[in-house]
Amino acid sequence: MAEVDVNDVVEGIGKQLKLSEDSLVPWLMLLRFCIPGFLFLLFQFALFKGMAIWYRIDILEEIAKQIKLPEDLVVFSGVCRLWRYAASKKNFRFRANVVPWLMLPPKEKGSDVRSFFSLSKGMSRQINLPDAERNKCFSSKGWLMVIYKDWSMYLLHPFSSLRIELPPIKTFHNWKALSTRYVAVSFIQKFVLSTSPSLESEDYTLVVIYGSTGKLAYFRPGFKTWIAIDSCQHTYSDVIYCRGMFYAIDVGGGITVIDIRSDNTAAAKRVVADLPLELVPREFRTKFYLVESAGKFLVVGRKFHYRITDYGTTAFRVVEVDLSRNQNEWSPVKNLGNRALFVGDNSSLSVQVFDNSNFKPNRIYFTEDWRELYFCRHYPEGVGRDMGIYNLQDGSIERIETSFIHRCKCSLYHAFNPPMWVEESFQ
Repeated sequence: MAEVDVNDVVEGIGKQLKLSEDSLVPWLMLLRFCIPGFLFLLFQFALFKGMAIWYRIDILEEIAKQIKLPEDLVVFSGVCRLWRYAASKKNFRFRANVVPWLMLPPKEKGSDVRSFFSLSKGMSRQINLPDAERNKCFSSKGWLMVIYKDWSMYLLHPFSSLRIELPPIKTFHNWKALSTRYVAVSFIQKFVLSTSPSLESEDYTLVVIYGSTGKLAYFRPGFKTWIAIDSCQHTYSDVIYCRGMFYAIDVGGGITVIDIRSDNTAAAKRVVADLPLELVPREFRTKFYLVESAGKFLVVGRKFHYRITDYGTTAFRVVEVDLSRNQNEWSPVKNLGNRALFVGDNSSLSVQVFDNSNFKPNRIYFTEDWRELYFCRHYPEGVGRDMGIYNLQDGSIERIETSFIHRCKCSLYHAFNPPMWVEESFQ
């Protein structure tokens, strides 16, 4: 690799962390005089601040050479080994089984700063996201899909500010006939990535549920338009990526498997018929979510009540479907074991709960995703109040905001961007 100047590296980090030149002097002196622990603390701090330099093991090793650290120094070599493992191809783009952050609305009108609250760590981060201000957002695998008022669309990585342009809404086939009242806010209902895009690879596929009739379309790098999956003729409620394919659930509870092939063609087949009413009654069919949890396919039904002065989720129903034998084998789920589910305007996901976790197993963590309420005249302060933690064992609901509202000091309500789960990933 090219020669690395220690001064330039430290100054570059200082600029990203917004440190003055005077404050860098003592840090640089410490580095020069062989305080190896400084490297660990500095780069850990950079990681906490969301910087994209944490995985550059080559830079760390070059710095070590310039300040003449012994090659077998236990502290430094141990840190390098840990970082090298974290930066391996397997772990680089996306860290699975990480509790998602709760992305909150702006603290005040017109602000570009968004708070991200961690349930597992009990802390919040402040990130400047001007691209997300006054634009509708969804999340999948650590990326945001941002839909602008002019109907253009981008993928935005909130922790590194990387941005990938997507074809605009007007490139959807027959988009005018399928348009909704507020196109930029409610035309897209859900999006899911096959894998997190990275600087190393463009091998990913993106599927969306779109339009007033809930159809499916997909995008791959290099496309100029969205490609409708014409063989999917139902109205869909959720879509996930699992086992190398996409699975979508329609409003009747039927499941379709979609194979988007390397030649950019899509083959779809409905593999499960409608979900029996005796397992999930009609009142639980306001919204369906499809979740892969510990190798099992789960269908989650959401019960919702609405009044002029009040609305909210009252219960969930979870069933498992066996897709291995291509049969309609449904079974009710009363216990998720040591796992928790996260649903909302994010790709539905399941996370394992460990003994030292600050969140609870056998729970469904949900946020509001009722687009029908956006701009509702009955709620001028915005939407977002339908958010909580559902206990699958006793059917109780705990409010999420009680655990962090005093820390974030911001409103949970927003006209079209209520709180949303965002998985943690690094670029």
